[in-house]
Amino acid sequence: MKTEEIGQNNLHLLYLDSNKAFIFKDELDGIAENTSISVTYLDSRDELHQEIDKFTNVYKNGSKYYIAGPKPMVDTISISLTNNNISKQNIKKDAFFGN
Repeated sequence: MKTEEIGQNNLHLLYLDSNKAFIFKDELDGIAENTSISVTYLDSRDELHQEIDKFTNVYKNGSKYYIAGPKPMVDTISISLTNNNISKQNIKKDAFFGN
């Protein structure tokens, strides 16, 4: 795909880790320095929901929302997005299943 076909799409990663370990932080910060990707590191679900509310107020259904993490968290965030009038078509989910 040619660069001009890609356009100026931005990606913003909200990275939640209550232990503040932030695995791959150095790598993510390095990628963010040279691309249209930005990363916000969060350590509480309250912060996460505040950030999600900000994004849904600005971008509404003009964006895609990708959720990855443990299934209960993915489900909770998906419900929060639909409660903020985000269409299910704009929500993509990837639940992590563990032991």
